Amino acid sequence: MAYANGLIPLSAMRQLSTGGYLLANAAGAFEAWRIQARAAGFDMRPTSNSDAFRPLAVQEAIFFARYSRTDYGRRTNGAVKVYQGVVYYLKPGFAVAATPGSSNHGKGLAVDIRNSGGFGGAYHNWMSRTGPALGFNNIEGRSINEPWHWVHSGAFTVSNPIGGNGSITIPNIPGAPAPIEEDE
Repeated sequence: MAYANGLIPLSAMRQLSTGGYLLANAAGAFEAWRIQARAAGFDMRPTSNSDAFRPLAVQEAIFFARYSRTDYGRRTNGAVKVYQGVVYYLKPGFAVAATPGSSNHGKGLAVDIRNSGGFGGAYHNWMSRTGPALGFNNIEGRSINEPWHWVHSGAFTVSNPIGGNGSITIPNIPGAPAPIEEDE
């Protein structure tokens, strides 16, 4: 069944071991990536529970905190948006936000990763090397200057990523540490 952006019931998703939800394939890949991150010395987790799947109400709250109907004269990329037929303008001092109902977070495919560092940092470089093999990329994050924003293709599947006996299969990624078994 197809759901509208931000309206996917949690029962149709998988809860991450670190908090938050993603679609099953994305959640499985995230858990596999998280295990690899731990082995490489990184603590991979979302910046907050709503920085994985983001319900429409949360998308709206973020949007209305950053945009208003007052025209501030700014015309930079993303400074003017239309939502439900109404024009909104980015408030001074705020970063752009997705128009509610258009965020990859609302599709259950995006996750903002805590402490990812800036572009070119050790952790970000490690994620850039290992994420694609698990279906994650930072292409959209780069385009909006967010090194922490990673989107899953939705195609990569990991068997038994959450629950069960804790063992998962992780593909061989050049330069990545050997897979470990989760015992939590």
